[in-house]
Formats: sequence, structure tokens, C-alpha cells
Amino acid sequence: MARFCRLLTAALLATAAGNALAQSDPDKWRWFEVEVLIFRHQANTGPAEEFAWQGPGQATGTTRDLLTPYYAPDFLSFIGEAPPCEPDENDLLLQEDSLQWMCHRPEELEPTETADWYQAGRLLALLPRAPSTVIDGAGGDINEASRPFLLSDAYHELTTMRQQLVQRNVGQPLLHLAYRQPVFNRNQQYKFRLFGGRNYGREFLPSGYEVPDPEQQQIIPADALDQLLQLTESGQLNFSVKPDRTPPPPPLLDPRAPGELIESVWELDGVLHIYLVGNYLHVESQLELREPQQVEFSTTSLASQATQALVNKGPQRFLRRYEIAQLRRVISHETHYFDNPRLGLVVQIRRTDLSAKR
Repeated sequence: MARFCRLLTAALLATAAGNALAQSDPDKWRWFEVEVLIFRHQANTGPAEEFAWQGPGQATGTTRDLLTPYYAPDFLSFIGEAPPCEPDENDLLLQEDSLQWMCHRPEELEPTETADWYQAGRLLALLPRAPSTVIDGAGGDINEASRPFLLSDAYHELTTMRQQLVQRNVGQPLLHLAYRQPVFNRNQQYKFRLFGGRNYGREFLPSGYEVPDPEQQQIIPADALDQLLQLTESGQLNFSVKPDRTPPPPPLLDPRAPGELIESVWELDGVLHIYLVGNYLHVESQLELREPQQVEFSTTSLASQATQALVNKGPQRFLRRYEIAQLRRVISHETHYFDNPRLGLVVQIRRTDLSAKR
């Protein structure tokens, strides 16, 4: 029995070592082409009550992100290669002819300055929505690549489907892209982040609550107690405990300070995980659609009722999430649908010349 356990342990260790070696050695990678179309249903096909009242989820673990460099490309290298600007060249930015405006100012090359004003997250936070729905990548060569890469829209085979969604007023496309990636086993956790649509970061916090009103007067504890007593005496506040499915009221937060970095909160956000079990492909989706909705916050505790009474100024909104969390074994070169009443996901996985096990 002990000998069998030792052999089993050795076999498991050898398998794990082989998997790790396969991922570290690009010559053994199994490359596949992936196309993804994500859309929001125009007409809700099911009651919202089927979904729990939850705010945006926070992705955990390590994910690959092909979209941030595409939405907010790093142009600092181009600035560094450009000649210095002449003192009188500031007005050339207004000219439409030639490329004479390509120059740099000294402060634009200072590491401390560029680190502050050029950050992909900062640039994305300024955008009201993702720059593109249809992703037209630069492409690459899987025979030489050491990382996944986006493909041009010429590789999109779901274009007709996307166009029909719009023409028939069935769905609103949020993201359409194709990329090539190496596919490993599930334990490697080789996941990709997908996001797009509107950016709610100026209206909502990552928790789903609305950004505090900067004009809202701050209430100190003594004033808060007096206000609660007045509301109770006037009959406007009756403390009671009742079950409710909605979230508790937002905590009392300070308004966002001027110049404070805004965190992006995307209409669509989540993770797609494609992996192999033997030679069988699997797709695991954890994607969220976020929608603002009117809400009456839960009052299941006296503290939450007191907080709600202090901040309540009429109807409030909450950024509610609708999630597709599904796992499915799939066949290459077939079209696979993942769906819920709010969000649709279409996936094709196509074999390449390097898909076979080597």
C-alpha cells in the first residue's frame, strides 16, 4: 500500500511538472483561435427578480488583459523618438497638414511626470464608454509569438450575426473580438478579462452605490442624532425590522475630492476561461452586465434605517449586476451560445496549425 501511494504521488508530481513545463515552453503550446461576441438583450426576456440584488463583482486571481493596451495604447515610445519641440511650435497642433506636430516637450520625458499623467487606468477612467465595440487587432504569428494577441476584424466570422442583432433590434453588441491564445489545462488558470460598453465610473462606485453628492452637507454625530429625533417625533420615521432582498443603504461617505482618481466601472466586465481536459475544450464564463436601477434599500437593521433616514433624498439608484456564470464542454469550429435574460455570449473556438498536442 505504501509503495502504491509513493507511485501515485510520483505520477501526480510528474504530471504537474509536465503541465508546468508545457506552459513555460512555447514550442509545446497548443494554439487556438477564439472569437467572442457579447451583447445585451434589447427586450428583457425574464424578470429581474430572478437575479439577486448585488453590485459589481471584483475579479480575483490573475487574468490576461488584451483590451486595456488596445483601448489605451502606450504612445510614450513615439514621443521619445520625436524631435524636441521648438519654442514656436506649440501652435502647430492646430494645423491639419503634415506631421510637423510630432515633437516632444522636455517635461513629457521626465519619468515622474509621465508616471503621473500616463497611466492606462487613468486614461480609461476619463472615457464615457469603451472606444470600440468591434476590436480590430494588430495580429501576430503563432509560430513566433510568446503571448496571446488580438486579431484584425477580417478574422471575424460572427459579423453577420452582430449586424442582424442590430437590424432586428434584438440585441445591442457590447464587444466583438477575435484573438489567438495558447490553451492549457484548467489548473493553469489561463483566463482573459473582457470589458466594454458604458463606463459608469463618474456615476457609481465599484460597490454599486451612487457617487456621493459633493453638495451634500456633511452631518456630524450630534446633528445626526438631533435629526433622527426630529424625524421620529414627527412620525416620519418608524423603526421596524422586515426582510428584504435589496441591498442595505450606502454607508455615509465623503464626496469625491476634486482631482481624485476615478475608477472605471464598466457596463460589461468579467472573465473568460478556455481550457483543455485531455483533448476536450471547455469554456467557463464569469461575465457581468451592470445596469442602473431604482432601488428601495433594505431596512433589516436599525442602523441601516437610521443611515437611510439621514441620506434619503428621494429615489436612489444602484448599479445592479446580471451574471453569466456557466461552464460547458465545447467542440471546435462550432458556434456556442451562453445566455441569460439580460446578456448573451457567443463563442467560436477554431483550430490552428498548432492546435494538436506536440
